[in-house]
Amino acid sequence: MMNHIEVMTQAVHTLRSRGDQYGPVEASFDRISKIASLILNMEVTPREVAAILHAVKLSRMSNDPGNPDHYIDGINYMSFMAQFSTPQNVPAPNVEGEIASLARQSVETSQEYTGAGGNS
Repeated sequence: MMNHIEVMTQAVHTLRSRGDQYGPVEASFDRISKIASLILNMEVTPREVAAILHAVKLSRMSNDPGNPDHYIDGINYMSFMAQFSTPQNVPAPNVEGEIASLARQSVETSQEYTGAGGNS
């Protein structure tokens, strides 16, 4: 097993190597989040993608705790989460849109209960 310095050193090496192979992390996680958003029919942020990938590594550790790749990749996913949590990387909430959506749902629910809605 590697010591903590070796794990961190390998994590940096892995970051550089994967960056060369897959391109900038911001672009990659932005693309992943857009694909996941389409698949799930809900917004998924780059930070959430990193959290999910970190969860995968935590799960794999339970079956194979001696594999250093789980720890190395986990460290890197945590660093991405931190990067994507900075104010310039966190999308501003769409408060007006959320309020409008809640209001529409409330009206639709009210119409269902009262039988109103133009079909009575």
